[in-house]
Amino acid sequence: MKRSHSALLATSLLLVATSASAHPGHDAHGLMAGLTHPFTGLDHLLAMLAIGIWSARQSRALRLGTPLLMVIGMLAGAGIALLSGGQALHALIAEQGILLSVLVSGALVALLMRLPTLAGAVMVAGFMTFHGFAHAMEMPASGSVTLYMAGFAVATVVLAMVGREMGKRLVSFPTIASRLIGGTVMASAVMMAV
Repeated sequence: MKRSHSALLATSLLLVATSASAHPGHDAHGLMAGLTHPFTGLDHLLAMLAIGIWSARQSRALRLGTPLLMVIGMLAGAGIALLSGGQALHALIAEQGILLSVLVSGALVALLMRLPTLAGAVMVAGFMTFHGFAHAMEMPASGSVTLYMAGFAVATVVLAMVGREMGKRLVSFPTIASRLIGGTVMASAVMMAV
């Protein structure tokens, strides 16, 4: 049991950690850039993990479907960014959507909130659309667009599944653990907004 508590503490500390640069590592190209981008942006990392954690307490269909919903939303957002030419107003809206996704996903974890399957599915795909838009906007100028998108799709699935596994483990802890992690994610969103 002590090992589980240590893992929870380490996870909490990871979620609290901040980064001086929101998205370092843009010198990679193609597949590697896509794989690393979701891990190097604190906003993307927190939202994806928190949504994964939250999904562990949802209906079976939503729990199993969340990684796919996240990828669908990401690819839709990237497609919108590429087709729209990434206008400044759209980029600003995407950044606000990303912050909102971090804040709301943290709140859902903290409140142990369950949503109806359809509402949860729409929320997950919608939030990830903002993230996909930002990923496409931050895509390196050189390299394959297809490989980049494939990379961030794979990274998204990994983060969703890691989050879901964390959420499953949190079920056996007192609810204060989920409240602490969710509150930490929310606080991070507020700090990023400031």
